[in-house]
Amino acid sequence: MQTQVKEYVLPDNYRLLKKNHPALLAELENLDMFPTGQVVSGPTGALNLKLDVDGKTIFLHPENDPESDKNYFLPNIPVDFSGVEILFGMGLGHRSAAAAERYPKPGNYRV
Repeated sequence: MQTQVKEYVLPDNYRLLKKNHPALLAELENLDMFPTGQVVSGPTGALNLKLDVDGKTIFLHPENDPESDKNYFLPNIPVDFSGVEILFGMGLGHRSAAAAERYPKPGNYRV
């Protein structure tokens, strides 16, 4: 089953891919995969991604408090930090939202 990229990306992003990166769009369309998982609310109301992998349920963020994920890395960044922090793997955005709140200058972090 081929991926229908147009169904899973924002319309503006699809148009940009089609116009500026047609070869990449063709590669994405030829992937034999499809989105899996379900966005669910945790007990705190924060969103989480629930995946079923090999018969096991896996959550992208901590199941009981998805937003607590930010607590694993923010304490490691000094409060007066003025460099660039790079966030790999955005997940559902809990970490990047916390970083933006703590470091409001746009040049401080990259996702």
